Amino acid sequence: MILPKREDTIHRAWLFRLLSALADNNFVVAKMAFKGGSCAAMRGWLNRFSIDLDFDFIGRKNEVIKMRQEIEKIANDLGLVIKDKSQRGVQYFLKYETRDSSRNTIKLDALLPPPKSNQYEPVKLGEIDRVILCQTKETMVANKLVTPLDRFA
Repeated sequence: MILPKREDTIHRAWLFRLLSALADNNFVVAKMAFKGGSCAAMRGWLNRFSIDLDFDFIGRKNEVIKMRQEIEKIANDLGLVIKDKSQRGVQYFLKYETRDSSRNTIKLDALLPPPKSNQYEPVKLGEIDRVILCQTKETMVANKLVTPLDRFA
């Protein structure tokens, strides 16, 4: 993952701390698949610093409430403040303390239901020393190509 600015080091540390805690939770790690820019950057596919955590929620619809409870417990245990959250889905804006006016919020988002055609593979993410289910490169590329079409449909 690339760090474009020195002040992004703190945000990167919080991203890794949160992602590690999510991966260490047996319920969460079994129901969420990592995707998006942060995933691609951590896999060495994208040469940029991504500031949020995106997932596909691959659990059952009746497990969303438990997922929200688990994420909120993790956030609380880490000392993150829930600045805002979705009332229905799995989307959070989690705030951490900073000394100045630099970036201090992580967006955590999970798409539900994800497209049935999405494919996943277990990946060891070296920066957090965890194995996590991630979208395949082909799925990421396909979703990037389809997104503009969906916006105009």
